[in-house]
Amino acid sequence: MLVEKIAPDLLAETDNFGNTALHLAANVGHVEDARILVGKDPELLNRENKDRLLPIQLAARREPANARSMTSYLFKAGKVDDNHSKLLKGAAGAGVDLALELLEFNEKLAWEKGDISPLEQMASDPEEENNSPLEQMANDPGGFKSGIRLSSWQSLIYLYSYVPTKRNGMTEYSPSEVYKTVRNLLAKVLVQNMDIPALKLKHHHALRLVQSLCSTIKTMGEPQTKLGKPLLLGAQNGIEEIVHEILESLPTAITYTNDKNRSIFHVAVMYRRENILKMAHEKNKQRKGTKRL
Repeated sequence: MLVEKIAPDLLAETDNFGNTALHLAANVGHVEDARILVGKDPELLNRENKDRLLPIQLAARREPANARSMTSYLFKAGKVDDNHSKLLKGAAGAGVDLALELLEFNEKLAWEKGDISPLEQMASDPEEENNSPLEQMANDPGGFKSGIRLSSWQSLIYLYSYVPTKRNGMTEYSPSEVYKTVRNLLAKVLVQNMDIPALKLKHHHALRLVQSLCSTIKTMGEPQTKLGKPLLLGAQNGIEEIVHEILESLPTAITYTNDKNRSIFHVAVMYRRENILKMAHEKNKQRKGTKRL
């Protein structure tokens, strides 16, 4: 193997973009090469390229099918404290269990915003570049069922698509689950150009991460402030799941207003989010009823 022949004094050498050999291995998803490189020089885990990205951050940016194993390996091999807030934002794509593992390792990641690289600054909206993980998710309607439009036929397939369960980190397939998996494959054939079972799994992962983020933020200082902005962003973008989970986790978040003194009710009316407005009114009634008791 070519990687095994790299001399120790050459491991820290970089290309024109500041990438080490570990960056390159992480970017293409070669886990075995990464193991060899880390075994020779563990400090490679902490080396940033010219865009201030660690190897693990490059790995998390890959397509979900290819990102999980590499990102998981690099995280377990290093567990460095720096830049984890950026990694958490992309970890849901690599696998929600990795994002939850990061959150368990450092709860502050639920609300810390962290710095972003110059490359990310050029590609992002200046008002969104410093968003927390939950705020970023509230800006992505396509990450949730309520944020997409499906035809009647697609909605039916979505309803009956199967999301595999995991126990102790392993996916389990009983005879009935095998049948459901085959059903998913059939759904892919029936609906061309849209993998609806994969879409449902993505939404399932995103919801689990939102629930964990809300639960973690609730136990921290100033939870209303930290949940208020994603609540309004979720309302603005019509993401019912985020609005529901935040108000379930912290009912008083409904009283939050932004710097323009706008509440969730104002935002729902401004952006014509009828379902969000109904939900907010219902949650407000429940909150006031609980206070009377």
